[in-house]
Amino acid sequence: MLARLDAIGGVRESRVDASGRFFLLALEEDADEPSVLTHAQAVLRGAARRLDAPAAARQVAARVRGDPWFAANEVHALSYVEARILAVRTAASVAASAGLSPAAQEALGELTRSVLFRTVERIHAEGGRETTGWFYEAWPAISQAILDASHAFLDADAHARAAEALVRLHSR
Repeated sequence: MLARLDAIGGVRESRVDASGRFFLLALEEDADEPSVLTHAQAVLRGAARRLDAPAAARQVAARVRGDPWFAANEVHALSYVEARILAVRTAASVAASAGLSPAAQEALGELTRSVLFRTVERIHAEGGRETTGWFYEAWPAISQAILDASHAFLDADAHARAAEALVRLHSR
């Protein structure tokens, strides 16, 4: 998304806040602002609106205070950070629900990280997704990949307990 915004004539730089809800477009001095905004709306598929001056000022003030706003190359890195955090939390939750040993939890966390990294790489190679809702749609396949590989370190009973906990974890 950000790479497409950056490609719009007149855009010097685009950034997105950590929530993925707000975009910042820094324009070239000679940019045709209405044209840039029309093209940006097309890239964002009409789902965006320009903030009014007070709301925009609040977002800029938060950025100045340190609220992170990411460029295209930084979003890719952020996806890996999020995948690592999600892997650790997933393994901890499944281990607690399924009564897994610390060693099994560690192995599950590493496996989950690996599967999530592959998923992130594929999503970025495909150009990203419009919303974060894609994750919930992809979760059944992600959890199945984790479960398929977890036979290597979980016995049949632990695997069955882990499967129940893992599948329900991010289901909607």
